[in-house]
Amino acid sequence: MNFLRSPWISPALILMGFAGMFTFDSSGFAWFWDGQPQGAFILIVSSAVMWVMALRDFGKRSDPRQQS
Repeated sequence: MNFLRSPWISPALILMGFAGMFTFDSSGFAWFWDGQPQGAFILIVSSAVMWVMALRDFGKRSDPRQQS
């Protein structure tokens, strides 16, 4: 469970949530980024970077060779 204690997890989850946002309008249920898919792309890439950082941080913390 040390993976969840990484400081990169919260930003990664928040950015992923923002990328997958939906809204309700007059036509019903719509993807929030329908008119601007580049915004969602930026959020997805940023989230992926945060996930990579979290996994690398977890690997460093769980590697017994890194501990003194």
